[in-house]
Amino acid sequence: MQESTSPKTVLLVDDNPGDVFLLRRALARCGIADRIQVARDGEEAFAYLCGLDEFEDRAKFPMPWILITDLKMPQVGGLELLQHLRNLPECRDLPVFILSSSTLEKDVSEASRLGANGFFLKPVRIEELEDIIKGIYERADMVRRSFSSHVEPRTETVSI
Repeated sequence: MQESTSPKTVLLVDDNPGDVFLLRRALARCGIADRIQVARDGEEAFAYLCGLDEFEDRAKFPMPWILITDLKMPQVGGLELLQHLRNLPECRDLPVFILSSSTLEKDVSEASRLGANGFFLKPVRIEELEDIIKGIYERADMVRRSFSSHVEPRTETVSI
């Protein structure tokens, strides 16, 4: 599925080790992630994105091609992370997708308002997660192309 030969880093932000395991597995089964980095919450993700502390080495911790985050996490949640990173010039064009168990309309609308490129409900089956990952990857590619041509992408909400 990957079109480019250059590695594309995916930054997963989730405090649940079980969800991280399933996301890694789905990414591997889809064959779309060359490099997967994990942050346990929004605070750690922000440090990663800013190259702070242990994330200073960009060869080891490159800027992600895409960010997939949960909403509800300790310290800094997904919505707060999204708000902070959209204020960073180097992260304004970063495709960000929410993968959450929240079905609250206020979470979906707030994610959209803050600039999320998509909001997906966490599925029960790995096959459904693979379909979501494929959709996120394709959408991220479209978002990247639209940013390079200065077209405003729309936020998409999907549940499977």
